[in-house]
Formats: sequence, C-alpha cells, structure tokens
Amino acid sequence: MAEQEFKIYIETHLRKSIDEGGFELYFQPKELLRTGEVTSYEALLRWSINNKPISPVDFISIAEETGLILDITPWIIDQACMSAQILKERTGKIIRIAINISVIQLFHSSLANLLQHSINKYDLFPEQLEIEITETAVMENIDMAISELERIRKLGIVVSLDDFGTGHSSLSYLQRLPIDFIKIDQSFVINTIIPNHPDIQLVEAIINMAHQLGYQVIAEGVEFKEQKDLLKMLGCDYIQGFYLGKPEPLL
Repeated sequence: MAEQEFKIYIETHLRKSIDEGGFELYFQPKELLRTGEVTSYEALLRWSINNKPISPVDFISIAEETGLILDITPWIIDQACMSAQILKERTGKIIRIAINISVIQLFHSSLANLLQHSINKYDLFPEQLEIEITETAVMENIDMAISELERIRKLGIVVSLDDFGTGHSSLSYLQRLPIDFIKIDQSFVINTIIPNHPDIQLVEAIINMAHQLGYQVIAEGVEFKEQKDLLKMLGCDYIQGFYLGKPEPLL
C-alpha cells in the first residue's frame, strides 16, 4: 500500500472508531525505587482495524496530522480518570495515571477544561492525574507551552517532561518549565546495561541536574535488574519498562 493510500486508510478507520468506539488503553507501571512500590501507571493508546493491531507509531502521527487527536484525547482523559478511581477503590491508595498529550492538544484552549471536567466527574484528587508532554513538543513554542502547563499545574495535576534528551532544550528554558518530573529517554537508558558505557555518566548527570532544579526523575526503557540497581545507585527516583511489566489492560 502506498504511503498516501495508507494515510487515507488509517484516517478513514480512525474516524469510524471515534464515532463507534474501538480504542483501548493499556497501562505500564512505574516503580518508586526508594520503596519498590508501583505508585503510578502510564496510559498508552492502543487501536486495531478488524482485530489487527496498528502500531501507535503509525496511527498517532496521522491522528495528529489530521487533527483527529483532538477528538480522541477527551476519550483518553475520561478513561484514564475512570481507571484512577477504580485503582483507588481496589487498592485504597492514590495511584496516579499518566496521559500522553500531543502538542496539538496542549496548545488547544480546551485541555485544562477537559482535565478538570473528568477530575470532577470521577471525584478524583488532582494528583491522581499526570500529563506527559515530550521535550520536542514543548520546544515548538516554549512560551505558549509554559503558559498552558502553568494552567494545568494550578489545577493540581502532575506534569512530566517526556523523552528528555531528545529535544535540545537549553538549561535556561528547562529552569522555566512548570514541571514535576523529567523522564530520561530510553535511548540513553538502554546502554546502562553495558559496564562503563558513556551513557551511564550522561544519565547520572541528568539525574543530578534535575534534582538541582527540584525535579524528580523517571528512567524509561528499563529491561534488566542490573539497570534498575544501577539507576537506584545513581539516585534515580522512578523506573518504567519491561522489567516491571509490559503494557496491558487494567479494566
């Protein structure tokens, strides 16, 4: 199938799923290294056509390009908030759910209202919800990103800067961002399994810098116990990756 035909095919089926349903959320745990407890989950969008899974790499970019992500995000927020409430009822604990927010949605005036509406609907504490926005997306319009993220944090919602190390942000901008967490991109974490690899020093430097700025750090892409042990020794706060578990349905 040619590229343009594929885009039209995906867009057509996305519109159908928006109208009729067909999306799922899968959840991947994050562990607080200090205690070894799972304290939060990242909600990840999954979708299939005729029971054939479509890679998020393929369909999310098309959803953003066509603007359809603005129609999908309210469903994601609603389902994530419902999941947070169910986890609270099951465990008796506050377990946070993180949602990935596209740059299109971040710069859309409805985002803060969507988040507040779902928090109220499911009677959540705001800190049960987290949004993740990529460093690259933030750098598209740093001033607008800061303004929108400030609105969201004022609601009490946690904010994470995702894929850190890939977006070329300067330290001066990083100091201005109203965020709570920095997520070290998995491309840096993967090499921490190799003794004395230069990425180990880089990861350590990111952790130290983030702590100096008052941010906590999540390392994603952790696949081995040796990586977990090293990251704990380096002072990382949280880990996420296949070592803890693959994304799977929660409900």
